[in-house]
Order: sequence, then structure tokens, then C-alpha cells
Amino acid sequence: MLGFEQKVDYLRRSEALVYTICIKLLADELAACKAAEQLLRSLFNDRCFWTACEAERGEYLAKATKAECLRLWRESLQQTS
Repeated sequence: MLGFEQKVDYLRRSEALVYTICIKLLADELAACKAAEQLLRSLFNDRCFWTACEAERGEYLAKATKAECLRLWRESLQQTS
């Protein structure tokens, strides 16, 4: 398992990718920032994410980002209904 600083460094290097996926899926800068921030915070404590090998971690990151965007999109639909 990686240490605190290593986790922070990895997540910082992943920010651009996560935000890019979020902005493409949500097409809203504020929502994309919110989704990216929430995902990166949750990944910090996600044991499955950190125990995965490097190749699996990239795929996990992309899937988790898409899932977070979908969650926020559904949440916004419920608020407007």
C-alpha cells in the first residue's frame, strides 16, 4: 500500500485526466470540477484502487470517473424534476 505522500502525488498526476473526462461527459465546468474533486477525494481512501496494479488502476480511474459523472448527472435531474 502506498503512503500518504505517494497517494497525493498519484492523484495530483491524475487530476487532468479526471477533469477532462468529467468536462466531456458533463459539458459544464462547475459540475466537472465538483465531480473531479469528489472522485479524487473518495479515491484517496479506496483500498481497492490502491491495491490494484498500475495498469488496472488506470482503468479503475476512468470507470470511477464515468460513474461519478453519471451519479452527479442523475442527481441534477432529480433536483430539476
